[in-house]
Amino acid sequence: MPVIYDFNPPPTDPRQRLARELHSRACRAANWKGYAKALRQFTEALAAGPDFHLTLRILDQRAHSYCGVGQWAQAQADWESLLRLDPDHSWAWHGFGRMRACVGAWDEAEEAYTRAMSGPYGMAYIDRAVARRALGNQVGAETDCRQALDSGAFGTEDQAWAHFQLGLLALDKGDRATALAACEVALALSPEYDYRRPQYLVRCGWLYLGQVRWPAARDAYAEACQLDGHCADARRSLDWLMQQERILAEWDTELTVLLTDKPHDVVVRIMHMRVALLRGCHSELLTDLDNLEADLHHDNALSAPAAAGMSRLQAIDQGWRNMMNPNSWPEPNPPLYDRVGLERPRDLEDTIPSGPSGSGDKE
Repeated sequence: MPVIYDFNPPPTDPRQRLARELHSRACRAANWKGYAKALRQFTEALAAGPDFHLTLRILDQRAHSYCGVGQWAQAQADWESLLRLDPDHSWAWHGFGRMRACVGAWDEAEEAYTRAMSGPYGMAYIDRAVARRALGNQVGAETDCRQALDSGAFGTEDQAWAHFQLGLLALDKGDRATALAACEVALALSPEYDYRRPQYLVRCGWLYLGQVRWPAARDAYAEACQLDGHCADARRSLDWLMQQERILAEWDTELTVLLTDKPHDVVVRIMHMRVALLRGCHSELLTDLDNLEADLHHDNALSAPAAAGMSRLQAIDQGWRNMMNPNSWPEPNPPLYDRVGLERPRDLEDTIPSGPSGSGDKE
């Protein structure tokens, strides 16, 4: 149970004391995803007659709880009520933008994030970047990500999310090298408890396939499965890769037998090198490279193998080419819009006293 701090002096009005107590209980319930209880207590707190600043907080946090159970219309009504009371409330605009993004209203989300940027934090820039990318505004999305990183107004987990968005933008332009570099930065910044880390691992694994770094891809998929057993992308990708590795092991055995029969056959040697490359067997690959020069000068280097051997070589060659075709790889699904920030309302431990105007400062 988190320790909850309240920097405001206790009110003297009994109704306001009741409202604050109900509000505290509702925050605790929402933090443990007890949304039904939280919604009931937030509603009771509003009915108790809180002061202006607490009313704003309750409306904001009840809207987040509505989002936690997918009641988007009720959440929208709460944020609209709050914004009628305080049109410059940046936290409300930010929450409203996330809610509209979750239902695919990207134009409204982008506008709301723009209104939210009066707040002292950079997450609105990242969220607007997501909205702009969805609307096809790649330049604007990249600018927002870089402004968010330059602001330095949030922790390493959100910095990782910004770098990941830059990676997706690079991937949209076909720049896989830049995309991988950005995703690896996101992975380096992301702690193990970051709920987004499996997304980064799956995307890195897919990009590693393109660099013929299949063992690295396997490790990335395996870690993603370990962190999140329900990550369908990670499980599907790991199962596919393990199946390919079993096929490669069978090919390696067959090619080794062929090399035993014809140790100087260049065609077989090159095929064995391809398989060793995908398996990550660098010592075998180096050995094959050392032998290749001698094979090229041997009388039987290019002699045709027996008909059965040639047929099998052709089958392995075609299988290898299919395996290297990116269209056959299990591409990750587009990352779902981040809803976790909506599901967890800010509680008292995250707040500081609101300013006299009750505007968008973090309360």
